[in-house]
Amino acid sequence: MNMRRLARPAPVARPRPAPMVAADTPPGYRRLAVFVAPLVFTGWMMTTDTPIANAALARLPDAQQSLAALVVAFSLALVYEAPHIMMIEAGTTLATNRQALSLLRRFYVRLALVVGVVGAAVVFSPLYDLLLRGIMNIPADVTDAARPTLAVFLLWPLPIGWRRLHQGALIRHGQSRAVGAGAFARIFALVAVILALVPTLSGVINGSTIAALAMLASVTAESLYTHWSAGRLLADLPPAAPDGRHLTMRELWTFYWPLAGTSILNTLNRPILSAGLAAAAVALPTGLDVDAALAAWGVAWGILFLVNGATLTLGQVAIAWDADPRAAVRRRSERIIVGLGLGLSAVVALAVLSPLAAWLLDTVYVVTPAIRAAALPVLVLLVPLPLLMATDGLMRGKLIHRRQTRLVQRAQVIDLAVLAVVLLLGVYWLVPAWQMPATTLGALAMLVVNATDAFILGLGVRANPRAVALGPGVPAGQTP
Repeated sequence: MNMRRLARPAPVARPRPAPMVAADTPPGYRRLAVFVAPLVFTGWMMTTDTPIANAALARLPDAQQSLAALVVAFSLALVYEAPHIMMIEAGTTLATNRQALSLLRRFYVRLALVVGVVGAAVVFSPLYDLLLRGIMNIPADVTDAARPTLAVFLLWPLPIGWRRLHQGALIRHGQSRAVGAGAFARIFALVAVILALVPTLSGVINGSTIAALAMLASVTAESLYTHWSAGRLLADLPPAAPDGRHLTMRELWTFYWPLAGTSILNTLNRPILSAGLAAAAVALPTGLDVDAALAAWGVAWGILFLVNGATLTLGQVAIAWDADPRAAVRRRSERIIVGLGLGLSAVVALAVLSPLAAWLLDTVYVVTPAIRAAALPVLVLLVPLPLLMATDGLMRGKLIHRRQTRLVQRAQVIDLAVLAVVLLLGVYWLVPAWQMPATTLGALAMLVVNATDAFILGLGVRANPRAVALGPGVPAGQTP
């Protein structure tokens, strides 16, 4: 017998990164920035799906119909996806132990089944034609092309919700690198599937359905990777809360339904804004026509969204950092989030002041001189928007961690009301009296809405201090 083999020491478990809520020496700004960097990258990657898909469709036969069908189907898919989106906030806030994570998984399966039945009832019934041809006035050829695309998108939110649930759990426990790695898997899968499906299915099914299949494959790949990472990295979670109190399905539903409502309400911003822009363009006959005004707004917002993508995960970062028992971490995290917003606003300002923005409009978007002239002032006006969105994410994350989800929903309702009021005032007063272009009104409305959101959420944070808001039953180590 080989005595050396018998004497071999047992393997040592690989050390895992310390969770953000560990009660040790408060980390410095560098360590906090290292934690948030993969999440900023993930937010950026979430903005690339549709541009990559659109670039592929633009090179196919019947590109115009395919692009139009994808826009229509994707806009409806975003509404259908809305109830799934906030699972990342739920995971970041509540996945503190194995019992809570297991309950979150069961909750999401039930939620996805209910929402899926509702979505299928629309797509595979006369409601589909009533909605698209009747209410939305979409042309018949685009409506027909969008139906199989939307049928694929019925499955699309399922891996998104499952992925976001486990992303939240990973963020809560300091495993942001795994979240960033999942974004690589998503983009790689998207490009690979597009390259595989375009030559094999082009001419067999319409291009918009090919794009939907590629997007479904990409989020499925990311979801599988994130699920695997969560199982590997969170294996040492405690079985239950230290005080022995279990999270219940009723408590989870009470926590989650205002967040789902917030996400659904948020999807209404785009159609309300589009309607306001169209009405403003009609109210100013000497300005751009409706199509040109919407196009100018679309390209300006597209450029800005590439920068704003970095703010999409800041709410979850704020949740994780607000859970830290160390006041120094919470103070530093606030400065990092606000500082990131300032930096992103500086990037937008630099793009506008340099030839970069004009180059993007002329070379990438290839817009007409009139649309270019209308889009550049929009970018100038929206320079503060990344800072406002970062502040919104910070305040929203704090409130969600403190279980004040109804206040978050209330803020979204106020946002919609403010947007409608600003647009109405603009159409009936600012545009005719001040000769304000429709695109300028849109930029003003977005600034007012986001500033109002930050103010309302900030009031909610002040009214619900962390130690009071967490209340009884919170696991030990999560209060100051």
